[in-house]
Amino acid sequence: MSELKKIQQEFISFLRDKDSSIAESIVSSDSDDKNTRLNIYRFAYEKRLSDAIDNDHPVLGQYLGDDWFADLVQSYLAKHPSQVFSLRHFCDALPEFLRIEPPFSEHPILSEIAQFERLLLCAFDAPEMPVQNIEDLQAIDAHVWPQLRIRFQPSVQLFIAHWNSVESWHAIKAENPPEPATEGVNKNWLIWRNQERLTEFRSISRDELYMLQTFLQGANFSFVCEGLLEWHAPEQVSMYAVSYLTRWLNEGIVIKLET
Repeated sequence: MSELKKIQQEFISFLRDKDSSIAESIVSSDSDDKNTRLNIYRFAYEKRLSDAIDNDHPVLGQYLGDDWFADLVQSYLAKHPSQVFSLRHFCDALPEFLRIEPPFSEHPILSEIAQFERLLLCAFDAPEMPVQNIEDLQAIDAHVWPQLRIRFQPSVQLFIAHWNSVESWHAIKAENPPEPATEGVNKNWLIWRNQERLTEFRSISRDELYMLQTFLQGANFSFVCEGLLEWHAPEQVSMYAVSYLTRWLNEGIVIKLET
């Protein structure tokens, strides 16, 4: 191992509050001065990572309150030290951390709020692609409809909530107190970035969730319609399928109608 790499690893260990001999590599005539200078870097490192959590999850931070949020930051930094160059993905493990790590795991709504905020980030950061419109759909010959496949914008995200996490997020965002955490909500949500580059979300029914999931897996229109028989009578299936497809086109989330 080169001397430079050894020093770098020792410095990282120090920043992560582990045993390190980095102080021996610091030029100074005063031992206390070495510690002071090193601790400035440690504080700045922790503060930057704390800010990343706060910036990515502002509503979660408000839901937790200052004390619990401070505990979250310390616990998460200890269990998930930064391993990537970009802070954009530093909090990717936060929803799972909240799900399994006590005392946060005792409040499952926290993990859901964190997951929802991460999906909003994914939708906002997704690549932008040209979209299809109603005229493109109307131009497709009827005989090829059974083989039609739908490709969606990369910004499209699906979220299944078992708690009133989205409602709580929305209340805090509007500067209103959230309702008490409630289990059994079981709502499905579609998240995407619109043509004005604004992130949107709306609740969706179970049959629309099925359609989105199945199209995203590469199924064709005929297969999707067969699955809709679970919710709709045979003579109504095509009407419902086309109505959802029309809505997606109007929302600007369809990038390709493959025939």
